[in-house]
Amino acid sequence: MDKSALQKKLVKMLGKDKVLYDELDLMYYSYDSSFLTKLEPGNPWAVVMPRSTEEVQQIMKLAFDNDIDIIPRGAGTGETGGCVALKGGIVLDLSTWDEIVEIDANNMQVILRPGVIHAHLNKELAKYNLFFPPDPGSSQMCTIGGMVANNASGLRAVKYGCTEQYILGLEVVLANGDIITTGGMKARCIKNVSGLNLTKLMVGSEGILGVITKIRLRCWPRPKGRGIAMAVFDNLDDAPATVLDV
Repeated sequence: MDKSALQKKLVKMLGKDKVLYDELDLMYYSYDSSFLTKLEPGNPWAVVMPRSTEEVQQIMKLAFDNDIDIIPRGAGTGETGGCVALKGGIVLDLSTWDEIVEIDANNMQVILRPGVIHAHLNKELAKYNLFFPPDPGSSQMCTIGGMVANNASGLRAVKYGCTEQYILGLEVVLANGDIITTGGMKARCIKNVSGLNLTKLMVGSEGILGVITKIRLRCWPRPKGRGIAMAVFDNLDDAPATVLDV
């Protein structure tokens, strides 16, 4: 299938409002926050903006049957070129799919779609005196789906760890269009693994194993207070040793 035929097929499948193929629009998706992609940008053949698991499934089946690359993309805040189409293909823009499906305050869990912005999630969780601890520097822009796909962390990683420690279950669309759920996606159990831990496998896989369409994560109670302190050390070894002691 050539580029023109693919674009027409996607428009027929999803509608004009969910497909981009104008050269100026595609240029926006030709780079991320990395320096290298600005020097060597890569234009996709089309950009699609699905808002349901079924739409993602249709796109994946079409790409699979025609041997076309799929490149999942969140907010494009990554610095490794992972969401850039180097050889054409379809960019799957999930940033507009920003629904918080459920906040279960009693069990300190959230179900959401991949396009939810990290800072927006914590703003909503604050209403329940909860928060999602991983704290990337791009909090105001990055999506939870992107954080899961890259196992993001941030400045609070020493105390709270990385994203993978908070993911209880996932809904994922595989390359051939099959839909799977992992871990506790359909339950509220903290421990919900029998055999291979597919949730851990998917977290940090950067889209090479499938497209994440729904996430169940756990939250923590918000700290009662926050503060900033500066410490000065005489040598480099004392600094990390003090962090570990704290």
